[in-house]
Amino acid sequence: MLKVITTVGTSIFDKYEEADSAHKVNRNYINKPFSGSDEKRNKREKEKIKKWINYVDDKYKISAEIKSLLKLKEEKKDEELDVYLLATDTVASSLAAEIVKEFLEKENFRVHFDPRYDVIRDLQVEDFDRFEKGKNNLINRISELIDEFVKDERSNKKRKFIRENVVFNITGGYKGIIPILTILAQLYEVRLFYVFEESSDAIAIPRIPINFDPFLLESLYVDIYLKKENPEYKFRNKDKLKEFEFIDRRNNITALGELFYKMAYTYNPLSPNVLGYFIEYKILEYLYSEEKKFKHSYSYKYKYKDEDKILELDFIFNWKTNEWEVWEVKSLGMFLNSENRNKVTEQFKKQLSNVNEIKKYRVIIYSITDAIIKKLKIIVQEIADKLKNEFTGVEIGFDFLWLKGMRLKEQDKNENPYQALFKYSIKKEHFKSLV
Repeated sequence: MLKVITTVGTSIFDKYEEADSAHKVNRNYINKPFSGSDEKRNKREKEKIKKWINYVDDKYKISAEIKSLLKLKEEKKDEELDVYLLATDTVASSLAAEIVKEFLEKENFRVHFDPRYDVIRDLQVEDFDRFEKGKNNLINRISELIDEFVKDERSNKKRKFIRENVVFNITGGYKGIIPILTILAQLYEVRLFYVFEESSDAIAIPRIPINFDPFLLESLYVDIYLKKENPEYKFRNKDKLKEFEFIDRRNNITALGELFYKMAYTYNPLSPNVLGYFIEYKILEYLYSEEKKFKHSYSYKYKYKDEDKILELDFIFNWKTNEWEVWEVKSLGMFLNSENRNKVTEQFKKQLSNVNEIKKYRVIIYSITDAIIKKLKIIVQEIADKLKNEFTGVEIGFDFLWLKGMRLKEQDKNENPYQALFKYSIKKEHFKSLV
């Protein structure tokens, strides 16, 4: 079922008046903020529009929202549409959403609109400060809806579900919110759908293959993370956070900042994949420079219920003896996200339980920012205590690998942070003991 988030404007009233010069709506009333709505007046205005709709032959001419959704239904013949209407903070937009909802339900659409949540407070164009609040409220409501869509999906399937099953219909509503919805669409990797007012042509704006810069992401994410942990924390990257509107003029985290934080936390566990391989090879380079003898990406075979199983170990030392030293390399994000933290803890236990030769076990946690060290020590101490209690014959330690040359300050000097990473050399002093 395709989830269609649809912004609602007031075109239905314009179409009503255009159809007949005798048609009039009470503009003084419907242009009021939603808080000024009155059920009796609502009913009068709605009845006029609904009566007109019954005589309209071309349903495409009722409103921009109805036209676009009927068009989308034609294109998605074999797929049911689940429509979520979002209105601006005016009586007119709320009334329009109610009328559109009732019409679409008769056309066998599933439609959701609850004025308590779906009239976006302060989303209006009369007052800039209120619009800024309204923009935040819009971002928050869309974020809530998408969270609801994926609540029953497994973590590693959420991104794919959103990409394949969510569409933003931006045909109706204030044109000033289109840039906001475009940014959200690219962040969530969903399609934008738009129908031209004067024709039946529809355009679908595809997602483009962009993603967060992992270096920038980590610095800004950690700043927001630490602020959430401690309201007295002073942002290290305040200028960057303001540049991206992740914090406002008062240094409060904005709705866009909250969304960035959630996207990074939920969908981008701070560079554990491609960047992780780069870091492993930089450690490899370091070990060669230190003339250490080791094996990299070692596949360890063991028996489990009479079946052969394989464990991958990042680095092993002293493998010719029965007293191995093992290093596991992990990204910072695998410890700040509680779900990922549980996963890696289970991985550590699995290795320690099945590789009998391990006598020293060292976890290397890498990051480009040292602002997190104090908090990270608390997090890994808890993990280390559990492991030490369970595996008493193993010396267990956690180290922090500070990629100092990848700091935002250093990145701003380089046009290409990946190029800087390849030139960067890890030194012994970059490893800091956590536990």
